[in-house]
Amino acid sequence: MSPTACHCPHEKTPLIEVLPVPVIATRQKKRPSCCHRLFKVVIALFGALFVLDLLSHGPVYRRLRNNYHGFVDSLPDSFADLYVDALVSGGGEGGQPKHPVPPMDDWTPFEGTTHFEIEPRAASGLAVHGDKAFGKVVFETSKLSDKVVIDLDIKTNKLDKHGDVIVEEKNGHLTIRTPDAGKLETYASAKIQIPSNILGTFGMRHFDIDVPAHMVDYSALPKSLEIGDFAIRVAKGFVKPGPVHTNRTAISIADGAVRGSLTHGRQHTEIDVAKGNATVDIPRISAGNEGSTHIHIGNGHLNGTLAVYNSTSVDVGFGSIWIDVDFKDTEHRAHLSTKIVSGPSRVFVDSLPPDRLFRSEHLTVAGDQLITYPSSFEGTIDARGFAGDIKLTGDDLDVEEVVGGAVGRKGDWDRNYMSVKAVKGALDILVGDDDES
Repeated sequence: MSPTACHCPHEKTPLIEVLPVPVIATRQKKRPSCCHRLFKVVIALFGALFVLDLLSHGPVYRRLRNNYHGFVDSLPDSFADLYVDALVSGGGEGGQPKHPVPPMDDWTPFEGTTHFEIEPRAASGLAVHGDKAFGKVVFETSKLSDKVVIDLDIKTNKLDKHGDVIVEEKNGHLTIRTPDAGKLETYASAKIQIPSNILGTFGMRHFDIDVPAHMVDYSALPKSLEIGDFAIRVAKGFVKPGPVHTNRTAISIADGAVRGSLTHGRQHTEIDVAKGNATVDIPRISAGNEGSTHIHIGNGHLNGTLAVYNSTSVDVGFGSIWIDVDFKDTEHRAHLSTKIVSGPSRVFVDSLPPDRLFRSEHLTVAGDQLITYPSSFEGTIDARGFAGDIKLTGDDLDVEEVVGGAVGRKGDWDRNYMSVKAVKGALDILVGDDDES
């Protein structure tokens, strides 16, 4: 008996409703208007220009940077800029400017007191305040007076109706105040005559120069003259140093240059140029043999000759180093340091007394180095680099290849130590030369 299917009369076949495939709606992006697109292009353009300005140290960079007196180079075509550019460009025959100094024949002279005579031990400095002031400060010696004589040359491009230009003298310090804004430009210069017959060590205790857009020239001050602490601060301009003897010398320039020869301060000498070049020779010290030197260049080039007593350090951001070094014969162990972030460095040690003890460090982040020491060197040289060729040679120098570089030893290994390092760049270190062999 075959089984038969059982169908219940109340059961129904289930109905499956087939739904249509869902349609995903996409939102149509609204096309930006022409004004909106133009606005975005303008914003991007100004943003790019802003970044380029910062990288190139342009006007925006100078506004962001705190210069002395808040000095801002906001008027690239102003009379002050033309004047300072003419002074900074000096370097031709006789140090004459390459660009002509603009004439000021029709300017209005200052009607106040411009002649001052101050006792040498009381004379303390000169300051010029005002973003629109410029000029020069020149030092001379005089046998006609036993006092420090300061003659001011002040004039404005138009009549000073409101008495905005003020000259003050307090405790041997002169201050020239001029407007920071407006159309009144002020030429504020000074001739400072110091008695040549000052007796006693540091007949002038200290003297400060603080100016916005000036040339400061003290090259005529002889080495027979002594100033205790001598400080020069220039926002934009040029400094021409001289052989005057000091206890401490400090030259600071935000934008400009320093060029000339000076005597090492008995205790310390410091040169700081934020943007610009330094061409300096420091062949000897005022007195003693324990002075230290620090030279900092933010963006620029250093060239010159340096005498090393206690310590000498050179620090350059972007630019180059090209110096000759003379180690002076003293009892203390000397320290020499050169550092540069980006750019080449050339350090030539011309003299090294046989009994001189020292430690030196030469570092570049991105740039080649050429370091030479005389054959009288004794000690250890450690040369290391991450990317770049390393060459270490010299008279009677035993060289050993090590991880990341080379180590050279000569004579008494523990006597002196030299470290030469580069993150990216070639190293060329030489001890002695063909002329000495």
